[in-house]
Amino acid sequence: MDLRALRLFVVIAEEGSIHAGARRLMITQPAVSQTLRKLEREVGGALVIRTSRGIQLTPAGVALLDHGRDILSRMDAASNLVRGIARTGNQVLRVGLMSGTASAGDLTFPIVAAFRERHPQVRLTVSDLSFDDQFDALVTGRVDVALVRPPCDDERLEIVDLFCEPTVLCFSVQHRLAEADVVSLNDVLDEPMVELVRAPDRWRAFWELNELRGGPPRRVHPEHAVTLSELQYTLLCEPVVAAAAMSAWQYGLSSPLLRAVPIVGAPPNAVAVAFRRNPVRAWAREFAACAREISEQMLDLVPGGKLITH
Repeated sequence: MDLRALRLFVVIAEEGSIHAGARRLMITQPAVSQTLRKLEREVGGALVIRTSRGIQLTPAGVALLDHGRDILSRMDAASNLVRGIARTGNQVLRVGLMSGTASAGDLTFPIVAAFRERHPQVRLTVSDLSFDDQFDALVTGRVDVALVRPPCDDERLEIVDLFCEPTVLCFSVQHRLAEADVVSLNDVLDEPMVELVRAPDRWRAFWELNELRGGPPRRVHPEHAVTLSELQYTLLCEPVVAAAAMSAWQYGLSSPLLRAVPIVGAPPNAVAVAFRRNPVRAWAREFAACAREISEQMLDLVPGGKLITH
């Protein structure tokens, strides 16, 4: 099918008349009529019914309009993408991973690998981000896009939610809860917790369970953490607990000297893609779309994982 004829058909359908369509396209009315007749011969049936007030779409015309708009939109997007590549050549996308592989757990590598496979002309660079700079790195431009752990209140960033997973409580095997298979919120809320310094207030409040407790946790020591390694060390050395994502336990905290058990009643934690709204760096939205698609296809790799839908 001739894309020029398809575009012409969509225009006259939107305008409601051949005359108005010709005016919008800035071509003569006979030329529009001739192209429309050719298109109808190609599809094998009438697409419009001419009336005294303009045109009315036939059932075939309605179907072609729906699909035609989608086809033209995709073609325009592809053309813009190709023109951008032609103008700039190979491009670089700087990807941030909050706590490395733990950023999206078992889906971190599939997401990055899928983007590389689909866009081989883009060179990816990967940086580890810590609790305190996972969002600042995007705002300052150190990375273009990142796999992060919400919540995030920074309106300068666009957040594309992917999936959520269970929240667990981590503590030493010497802790009084060491024999428990699960813990309740009542078991947790009076426990002293590791301080997550310099992180955004709402983010700290979520992981320190402040909303459930009605305030900040008790502190019994000056130790704090901004990385999984620091958090692991503090849990090993101090009589404290920490809430964490299951994948954070698997990829950064797990140790024979530590335990992680589910917290009954605790909210699940989310995995998301984030990037700066203005300006949006090239390929950031493509990375987010790829991450969302991989999450939908491979969620069974995430224990207890659930897609986030809005």
